Amino acid sequence: MFIPKNHAARVVGVVLLGLFICFVREWVKPDVAAMRAVVRRLGLGLLDAKQVRGVFSNSAPITITCLFVISEAQAGLTKEAQRSALHNYTAERWASLRSTQAT
Repeated sequence: MFIPKNHAARVVGVVLLGLFICFVREWVKPDVAAMRAVVRRLGLGLLDAKQVRGVFSNSAPITITCLFVISEAQAGLTKEAQRSALHNYTAERWASLRSTQAT
């Protein structure tokens, strides 16, 4: 452990506070913020790899991860549909402007 045991709770509190702020401010996606917090705790020696792997023995974290993946895919499809609609509107508008100028 790189952090003395008497300071470990404070360091974990700071990491969790930073994670909460990232969630509220939405600086990065929630899954990225959570992974950064885990990596920070691994890097500081507050977690070991065995503890991190032990999380996946429960199905809840895997379910939450799948929900992140599904929501990101749905958001990507929504953005693509919006881009397509904007492109179609712009193309139609441009075509109508060109036809009125030609006559």
